[in-house]
Amino acid sequence: MIYLDHNATTPIDARVLQEICQVEQSIWGNPSSSHVFGQKARSILDQTKREIASFFSVFPEEVFFTSCATEGLNTILRSTKGHIITSSLEHEAVFQTAKALEREGVPLTFL
Repeated sequence: MIYLDHNATTPIDARVLQEICQVEQSIWGNPSSSHVFGQKARSILDQTKREIASFFSVFPEEVFFTSCATEGLNTILRSTKGHIITSSLEHEAVFQTAKALEREGVPLTFL
């Protein structure tokens, strides 16, 4: 069988899965908590943001983690200060948010 739905989800690389399991077993604190478990999680989260920022040549403060693509798309679109140009074939999360922003007065063009 050939799997062709990688856009929705994709199998996890064994190395990534191993790292996730290791972190989940040893660093499970809430990074927003002040206790030692949270501080450890915050340290790992901050280090990860620095690594990602370095890879993309941006500042760590410009790296955001969201729970899903829809949340990420909404975060980006709602922070836009100007004309949105997109495609009528765009994902529903973009299409619907763009239309909502248009109703709020944001200029919108579909190509």
